[in-house]
Order: sequence, then C-alpha cells, then structure tokens
Amino acid sequence: MKPGWAPCPKEEPQPWKPQQLKEENRGESLQECRSSQRMQPSEESWQQEIRRLKGLLVGKDQQISRVEQERRTLAEDHADTLALLSSTQAALKQAEENGPVSKNNAARSWLIRS
Repeated sequence: MKPGWAPCPKEEPQPWKPQQLKEENRGESLQECRSSQRMQPSEESWQQEIRRLKGLLVGKDQQISRVEQERRTLAEDHADTLALLSSTQAALKQAEENGPVSKNNAARSWLIRS
C-alpha cells in the first residue's frame, strides 16, 4: 500500500427499513418533478411564444394585403393598357380605311378621339 493511503472502512450492512425506502422514493420523485418542470416551458414563456406568433401573423396579414393591392393595381393597369391598345388599333384601322394619310394627321386624329 502507498504511504498516506488507508484502507476504506468497511460498513456493516444495515437492516432494511420501510421508512428509508419511502424517503428515497420521495426524493427521486421530487427530483423527477423538478426536472420535468424545468423541461416544460412556464406559462410566461408560452405567453411570449403566443405574442411572437401573433406578431408573425400580423406581419403575414400585412404582407398579403400589400400583395393583393399590388395585384389589383397591376390588373387595373393591364386593363387600361388593353383599352388603350384597342382604341389605338381601331384608330389605325380607320385611318387605313380612309386612305393614305400623313403620319402627323393620323396621330392628330387619334389624339383628338382619345
């Protein structure tokens, strides 16, 4: 044996006590309960998560509104462009039917109708 080392004292086995078992089990169940409480988010953290998700939802709603407005604007602009194209085609067709006209006269007649 190394100097400074002493053999471990041997403990005599103690008789089993029912009370001791209950205390040990209670200690384990308390530890399990405490660890499960640490693992489960508290009510406050749930409320924070709900607020965060509500904020995301508001942001998504705003994004959807912007996209819908943009689509409506594009559809209106497209309809206006088609109407202008149609009137231009009609003016051009009428100008062709009326015979050869100078470009300036055709442009003036189209502008007057518009």
